[in-house]
Amino acid sequence: MLLDQIRNDSDLAYALSYAADFDVSRTYEFVEAVHLSSGAALERVAGDAAGGAFFLVGEGGEDRPVLYADSEGSAGLVGWNLRSVVEAVVLLPYWHDLLGSGAASLAELRQTAASLVGEYAEITEDDPDQQVQQRIAIEKLGLPWSEDPLAALSAAMAATSPDFVLFNSEEGNPYELLS
Repeated sequence: MLLDQIRNDSDLAYALSYAADFDVSRTYEFVEAVHLSSGAALERVAGDAAGGAFFLVGEGGEDRPVLYADSEGSAGLVGWNLRSVVEAVVLLPYWHDLLGSGAASLAELRQTAASLVGEYAEITEDDPDQQVQQRIAIEKLGLPWSEDPLAALSAAMAATSPDFVLFNSEEGNPYELLS
């Protein structure tokens, strides 16, 4: 299992946390009680430095949908299984910006990604360990696994509604959809 591989390899876990902001040690409670419109169960498997969380949806293993919710009230489906999400966050290290870009189509998401590559290159010049940790994650995981992680991310995000809409459990307010 991928989660076991990550949890049992401290170098890989560190690389994912540092380079991809996917931290499997951040499985504590989310900022508020939440539930899905479909009523499916949520299992928090990782978090990010800004208080966001990755949830496996439903029952079973890692081959189930993954929802990402940020701490600002936005959420959406980011993959059809954990492997696709881990691949996307590693190979698209600017994934946070993609999720909040407002891109409504794969073509728009590709344009946004192309503009973010340059910004990311500037950031990694100031922090070369970012690239080192990304390479470690890529090597340890044997990435890429698919031909187009950006297309997979886009397709998942587009499928959020109606079954994967996240609600605040206490107030009943829906989260904004990631786009």
